[in-house]
Amino acid sequence: RRAMIAEPLGSGAYLDSLTDAVVTRLVSAHLASTSETPTGPEILSPAMARRLAQAIEGRLEGSIRVADLAAEVGLSRAHFTRAFTRNFGSAPRDYILSRRIARARAMLTETEFSVSQIAMRCGFANPSHLTTAFQRELGLTPTSYRKALTQD
Repeated sequence: RRAMIAEPLGSGAYLDSLTDAVVTRLVSAHLASTSETPTGPEILSPAMARRLAQAIEGRLEGSIRVADLAAEVGLSRAHFTRAFTRNFGSAPRDYILSRRIARARAMLTETEFSVSQIAMRCGFANPSHLTTAFQRELGLTPTSYRKALTQD
C-alpha cells in the first residue's frame, strides 16, 4: 500500500509481485478447470448417481426436465449439469436421449408394437423424432433396424 501511495503507478518490485500473483491465480484456475480427475463438488456421490439413473429410467415415457433432476439431488441446474456430465460422460439431455433410444431398440426387438407406439412409450414427441434420433445414433431407421433383426 505504501509503495502505491508513494509512486502512483507502484514500484517495479510491487508490480512484478502483483503480476506474478495474478498469473499464478490464472494458471491455477485453468489447471483446475481442465483436470481429468473430478474432485469436490464437481462429482456426484455414487448414491446420487444411482438415484438419478433410476429416476431417468423410470420417467423415460414422459417429460424429464433437467431442473427437476437437479432439484432431486439438491443442486443448482448449472452445477448439476457439470457434475452429471463428469459422472455420466455426457450432458443430461444427451444421456436421456441415449436411454430413450436404448429402450426403443429393446422394444423393437422384444415387442410387436408399431414405431408410433414405441415412440410414445419411450418419450419421443412423435414417430418422426424417434426416427431422426434413431437414425443419427445407429445409422438405420427403426423399421430398418427391426427388419434387419428378423432377417438374421
